[in-house]
Amino acid sequence: MEIEGMTCTGCEQSVDCALISQDGVISATSTYQTGIAFVEYDKTKVKPAELKKAVEEKVGYKVESIKKIYE
Repeated sequence: MEIEGMTCTGCEQSVDCALISQDGVISATSTYQTGIAFVEYDKTKVKPAELKKAVEEKVGYKVESIKKIYE
């Protein structure tokens, strides 16, 4: 996910927590330097749109795009 607005490690922790709190998320790691979060999730339990909503509504950052790396 490309996320706009992260400026520090506290931002990373907030984004990671918002993502991990979603049922079906296995792992989430973000970095404010690149504005990218890598999320491993069970696609039968959670959809990318739900992950986007979690970041935008729980911590207030804008998700610019979601790209699938692995199927």
